[in-house]
Amino acid sequence: MSRTTDGTAAVPAGFAVPVSFAKGLGAGVGRGLTLGGGGTWFVAWQVGYLHTLARAGIHLSGADRIVGTSAGSVVAAALTRGRLRWMYVQAKLAELSPRLMGRVTNIVLPSTPSTATQARAFRTYVDAADAEPATIKDIGRAARDAHAHSGRMVLRDFALLLGMAWPSDAVWMTCVDTDSGERCISTRATGVHASTGAAASSAVPGIFEPQVIEGRACMDGGACGTGVHLDLLAGAGRAVVLSLYADAALEKMLDGRKGMLTLQVGDLTRDLDALEHSGTKVFFRAPDHAGMPPEMLMDPTKVPEAFRLGIRQARDDIVELGKFWNSAHPTAPA
Repeated sequence: MSRTTDGTAAVPAGFAVPVSFAKGLGAGVGRGLTLGGGGTWFVAWQVGYLHTLARAGIHLSGADRIVGTSAGSVVAAALTRGRLRWMYVQAKLAELSPRLMGRVTNIVLPSTPSTATQARAFRTYVDAADAEPATIKDIGRAARDAHAHSGRMVLRDFALLLGMAWPSDAVWMTCVDTDSGERCISTRATGVHASTGAAASSAVPGIFEPQVIEGRACMDGGACGTGVHLDLLAGAGRAVVLSLYADAALEKMLDGRKGMLTLQVGDLTRDLDALEHSGTKVFFRAPDHAGMPPEMLMDPTKVPEAFRLGIRQARDDIVELGKFWNSAHPTAPA
């Protein structure tokens, strides 16, 4: 890690950043926010949640570091570019006619595999029961071979939504090298457009083709055993963690299986414990649902239910989260 002149954490020394809670990658960060992956469904939930909090005076956009993964990378850029309200309005429009919105969305930017090869790549990711290096490399190989929907289409749409300039020094976007399986981090220092960073982080195997950054073909940032990358906030003063699945919901969905999406029951709890052990105070929230199947996360017709759920949960959290977030100028532990 490099450091700024005031001693706060700056950017990783290199694009590939090994997972480590021991390195204190969040040291010097007062308030952190991590926005996890979860497809169109979790984008809608986060938009409803964050916009409702903002209207109540709780502005998570003021975080010193915002870690965005997949869906969360899109929301992180929108949040820090002042585009959250626009996304909120779009979600409200989707409530009026979710089926029509779904048909239009799939014409502009398909959200499901359309060939047998793409479907196999998607299943390779969904059915991945662990995050062993060999597993991640298998997913990466399938992603490269899938010839999925054009990355240029994704870049076009993300550029319209997020703009080209990197949104904020606070934003870090995660992705995974399809060849080596390494976790990579895009920041302003990486020198790519915001649309490229978000497209790489959101490159779901079999649906969107990998994006090339620093000569590496990069896929979805969740394809490495975590959708929230909590080690990037280890040592921060406090952190808000928004994750698609809590361990209890994941366990119900697995129904006896070992894992899926490279996730296993207990991984998240272990990482939350490690984050707190680093001295970081944590506020954790996941959608209050029995478990959204991975096959449905990209379905635009499911946007309204996720959007409404995010709004409801934000209203329930206003008092507790307001006290947590708006405490007087929290500082990172020494």
